[in-house]
Amino acid sequence: MEILANAWLIPLFPLLAFVIILAFGRRLKESAAIVGILANAASLVIALLVFFERFAKGAGDYLNSSFEWLTIAGHSITMGFEVNQLNAVMLVVVTLVSTMVNIYSKGYMHGDNRLHVFYQYLALFTFSMLGVVLSPNLLQLYIFWELVGVCSFLLIGFYFYKPEARAAAKKA
Repeated sequence: MEILANAWLIPLFPLLAFVIILAFGRRLKESAAIVGILANAASLVIALLVFFERFAKGAGDYLNSSFEWLTIAGHSITMGFEVNQLNAVMLVVVTLVSTMVNIYSKGYMHGDNRLHVFYQYLALFTFSMLGVVLSPNLLQLYIFWELVGVCSFLLIGFYFYKPEARAAAKKA
């Protein structure tokens, strides 16, 4: 099985974690952290497989998997993903850092009654960053970049009752 063709699974796991925590967060409580960590770890494993397969193929070869999403007046808008050597490196960087942040946050946020909300934001942020990395066109890059900005605002302003957090979130 060629793992490059399944690179779309990498952002899928954080998105799935976001949906699961969104749906069951209040019931999951502290287990929301486990969902986030497992989703990011799964993405990291696939990102490492993509990385090794990508570098085994050589510099000239890359994968661009797109489909026609919308056609207006003869012009088509495509959506999809692209994996080249730079993307493969960045997939590993983003998933590794995100996994470490999720693990660290489990201890740091222990006992917080809004832990599940924090992990929702973190999962959506990871999904957005991976979307930026895999974007094959400017439209997708813009959409995911804006989503990264929204998630940054939400994460920075997580402790919204503190004036400093509110002020910092406005700058995001």
